[in-house]
Amino acid sequence: MKVKFLLPVILMMLASSGIMAQKISGVVTDENGEALIGVTVLEKTTNNGTITDLEGNYTINVSDDAVLVFSYVGYESQEIEVSGRSEINVTLRTGIELTTVVVLGYQTKEKEEITGAVSTVSTDLIEQIPIANLDNLLQGKAPGLVIQSGSGQPGSNATNVAIRGITSINGGTAPYYLLDGVPINAQDFSALNPNDIESISVLKDASASIYGSQAANGVIIITSKKGHIGKTQIDFKTQFGISLRPQDNIDLMTTEELLSFENYLASQGAGGGLGAVYGPDGSSPNPALLDSLRNINTNYEDVILRKGITHSYELAISGGTENLKYYVSGNYFSQQGIVKNSNFTRGTFKTNLSGTLGKFSYDIGMNAGYSVSDLPSSFTNADAGDGDIYQNPISGIYWGIPYESIYQPDGSFSPLLGAGGDNWVDQFENWEQTEKNLKMVGRAKLSYEIIRGLKVASSIGLDYSQLNTHELIPPDALFGAQVPGNSGRLQNINTDSKDYVITSTVSYRNYLGDKRHLLDIIAGNELIRDGGESYGYVAYSLNPKDLSGSGASETTTTPGISGSFSRESQVSLFLNGAYTFNNRYNISGGIRRDASSVFGDNNKWGNFWNVGASWVATNESFLKGNKNLNLLKIRVSYGTLGNANIDRAAKFTSYGSTSYNGNTGQVPSTIGDPNVKWETTKSANIGVDFEIINRRIRGSVDIYNKRTEDFFQQVDLSLTTGSTSLLRNAGTMRNRGIEVGLSADLYRDKKTTITLRGNWAMNKNLVLDLEGVNEFESGTFLVQEGLPYGSHYVVPFVGIDPATGLPLYKDTEGNVTTTFDINNRTTDYGSYLPIHSGNFGLDVRIQNFYASVDFNFMAGHTILNLQLPQYSLDIGSVGIQNFLTDLLDIWTEPGQITDIQGVAAGSALSAIESSRYIEDGSFLKLKGIRAGYRITKVPGNMRYINVYAQAQNLYFWSSLTGGDPETWDNVTFYNYPNPRIVTFGVDFGF
Repeated sequence: MKVKFLLPVILMMLASSGIMAQKISGVVTDENGEALIGVTVLEKTTNNGTITDLEGNYTINVSDDAVLVFSYVGYESQEIEVSGRSEINVTLRTGIELTTVVVLGYQTKEKEEITGAVSTVSTDLIEQIPIANLDNLLQGKAPGLVIQSGSGQPGSNATNVAIRGITSINGGTAPYYLLDGVPINAQDFSALNPNDIESISVLKDASASIYGSQAANGVIIITSKKGHIGKTQIDFKTQFGISLRPQDNIDLMTTEELLSFENYLASQGAGGGLGAVYGPDGSSPNPALLDSLRNINTNYEDVILRKGITHSYELAISGGTENLKYYVSGNYFSQQGIVKNSNFTRGTFKTNLSGTLGKFSYDIGMNAGYSVSDLPSSFTNADAGDGDIYQNPISGIYWGIPYESIYQPDGSFSPLLGAGGDNWVDQFENWEQTEKNLKMVGRAKLSYEIIRGLKVASSIGLDYSQLNTHELIPPDALFGAQVPGNSGRLQNINTDSKDYVITSTVSYRNYLGDKRHLLDIIAGNELIRDGGESYGYVAYSLNPKDLSGSGASETTTTPGISGSFSRESQVSLFLNGAYTFNNRYNISGGIRRDASSVFGDNNKWGNFWNVGASWVATNESFLKGNKNLNLLKIRVSYGTLGNANIDRAAKFTSYGSTSYNGNTGQVPSTIGDPNVKWETTKSANIGVDFEIINRRIRGSVDIYNKRTEDFFQQVDLSLTTGSTSLLRNAGTMRNRGIEVGLSADLYRDKKTTITLRGNWAMNKNLVLDLEGVNEFESGTFLVQEGLPYGSHYVVPFVGIDPATGLPLYKDTEGNVTTTFDINNRTTDYGSYLPIHSGNFGLDVRIQNFYASVDFNFMAGHTILNLQLPQYSLDIGSVGIQNFLTDLLDIWTEPGQITDIQGVAAGSALSAIESSRYIEDGSFLKLKGIRAGYRITKVPGNMRYINVYAQAQNLYFWSSLTGGDPETWDNVTFYNYPNPRIVTFGVDFGF
């Protein structure tokens, strides 16, 4: 049956095939007659291409009926028919670069052929930005791509990356990342060099379904740089910068203010934690002690934060012939964090060899990196039992009591009340916590062109990572006396991950007949195997003279040993096809069938498909050549996408040991369900692309609807089963929205271009159905039918009673009460998911000078700010922490209007789940400014010199109390702030 199907297709391909025999050469210049170096010259509908040399010359062998596409950054692309000529000289006009080729996973397509919603990110926007991780660099670069950094720790990943909203509750919500066709984990981005990236495509709708079970959350396709045909080019880049303290809007009490505040509390008979200065009964301290404390005013920002240095060096060599193109690069990047003892160092190496040998083509590449992260201290410490407050150094900025000294008179560290007896400087100077990450991503691909346009190809890819986490708390550290054994702790964990992907395809792409019919088909199969293992140990009772671990004693405490092993496999078959008629009408469709080992035998297979169409109206005869309407393209698509990102052992029931009546045995600890099946998202999209007024205004608008069905949900079970919950498919969720991308040349001539650009996206999430459950709590929010996911679930707070100074709340009947009752919680305070997101900026080019400015924004969401209760009037915390200056407005007498409750109200921490701590998360941020000068007319063999300066995370506008709102997700709790980074760089090209 397969032979009968393929035979007519092969015959049709043979009938339409041509012969690549004609040699074309020429020179490419700008409007001033200056040679353009590095212009891409591509034979349309093929991967056959070259670039211009130092004099703007090029040579390429093409078929007799070829169309050449000339493209260059900052210039308008041109398409020219060969028509029997052997010499074609081209002049490119200044303007926007029209991306002619877009990478769509297994295929590349020209922009006009695409039927789906695909955004491309210019690598000019991310190169040389002093941020180590790619996901953080993509913030605001594509409409509908929402990224929240989560932490300013150098080398850290974004905590939240979502394309068109959250589509799952218990399944993975992160996009599917591919580097040169190899699936990779975003957590390994810190070991890769963003400057090695050639292009980035963001697949947002059903066009991503070619990746089937991986595509429900969108796909981000990353293509790294390759060699080019021409003389060897050498690029050297160097950068130096400084990281500065971030902006915040928290004002803390000084020593004088805090002592005065505590004195007032003591006069009101408040006891409890006043023992730091006052007696437990509120009695006055020794006057001499009080005077000595007034002479101390410790600034914990100075103690904990610093200025950090960033420097980077990079060398890249590229060139080659048609038979062998090469690209080799090496990079060293080092960045000090603004928190002491937080550093990130990375070395990377990349190589790529590609070319054609007759009808064979090969592409062999590897990206390798090794990074070391020094962390300021443990952010959580189970041994201490005090969560992530005292061992989080960021908390020290806010908790530190200003009248306490870091050091004792003998020079040793003081046990700080605000640190629970620990000392943050002791952590910086004595503790060790490092993460070492080795990362390698490699792929080898071989293809053979049977006839023109018909190719078979096979590739194998490997994603390998090795992570070592090391933590040492010395026995002579203050905290070393608080862990089991009272004499320090040593912990090491090693994790290895090896993921393979093997892909085989047969493809055909060629014009048929009179060149009005373009057929593009690809079919293939893929095998993905993920595997990992980890092992580690923790030792206590360390010998202060031997911290290698051999000094650990088993007599006082027992060391712990841990380990894990996992495997996951997926096999896939896929078929995608597209047809274009007369460069006007495009239709596409595809199907993919996946089987995953995470599901039981009954539900291993899932089927996913897509269809799409587009109409390039401006290629119609009645619009062609219209100077005011240069492009009008309408797109529609629909399809299904899958999600299999759940616990690999979810289908199995696991067992644990127990004892009954003196006898040991085994009982189920978690209940598995072999009937769990694929989570499926149905995606519909309508879009318009346009360019008007001589391409001065360019933009796109997309409207979409995503409906996730059978999403993974933890359903409560009776305790008689031996488990509390079961993972099953139950529920429906919807994301609807609109995306707009727009850029306009405010001024443009031969020497100057001023461009205003921006993107905006609105996404509204709604839980439609929970299949009988109706609602359930998840952390601090409620998942309920008819509400957006992430809706805060808190008791309404209405203010402070002017008569009594007591906090006021509302009950379920709407009555005002002074009683805080958790049963009065409502969902009237929004969701943590932003509704609006986007970016806007200005680009200026005046001859060789260039400059840009970028703003990011998010709006329509709320944050549960858990830092605020720590600074509310909690009597039990007085004397062991600092407070906001807002508390100086404490209620003191009847009739006083204030937001701060009186002493009689007691502790505020019992009311932590109230709307009092819900704040608007909206913000506008000046993300970056950049200016530089590129010298292209350099004596000797140099191609260019580029000098620039830039600054990141300069300023934000937000009503949220605390630091950078971009680092916050649903709940904020002493996150590492994003620093302000100023850098200077010089690039040389030879």
